[in-house]
Amino acid sequence: MTYYSSSEEFYTVMQAVVNRLATESSADKLDRKMRLTIQVTDPAATFCINTRVFPPQATFGAACKGNDLGIKTSADAIHAMWTGRLGVRAALGQGKIQVQGNPLKALALKPLFDEAKGVYPTVLTEMGREP
Repeated sequence: MTYYSSSEEFYTVMQAVVNRLATESSADKLDRKMRLTIQVTDPAATFCINTRVFPPQATFGAACKGNDLGIKTSADAIHAMWTGRLGVRAALGQGKIQVQGNPLKALALKPLFDEAKGVYPTVLTEMGREP
């Protein structure tokens, strides 16, 4: 059974995470030179995180124009990584994340994923969900 039952539910949580990341003082540590498209399965969703602007912005339902990097993963893999149940290296090694573009640019995702891992469980709890 998947954690998210619909794309709308997933987008609602992701928007709250991005909003929190944009207001946290640590948001200024993120690489400001990237437009990242995240394509998600189960449920199907696509969103763009633009760290070229401050605070970082997200567009839901569309890929980034002028995409610097893309990742494809499942909503369950994002949930497992951001709740600490699955490491990014393990997810890459198990094929749960596929990188589209320059793999070296994927290293710039570490601060974003680290920050999201700190914010995501809190957002879920505040929304009345089990992390």
